[in-house]
Amino acid sequence: MLPIAVDALGGDKAPSEIIAGAREAVAAGIDVILVGPRGLAGCEGF
Repeated sequence: MLPIAVDALGGDKAPSEIIAGAREAVAAGIDVILVGPRGLAGCEGF
């Protein structure tokens, strides 16, 4: 399966809610690539 690219700064509650959702997707076995500025807080491990 191809990974899903997600804009880490997209949405009203970014980046915290975006990162939380990405972590849930990864836990469910979905590959996620977060797109945004390097070193964005909370994005470690992506």
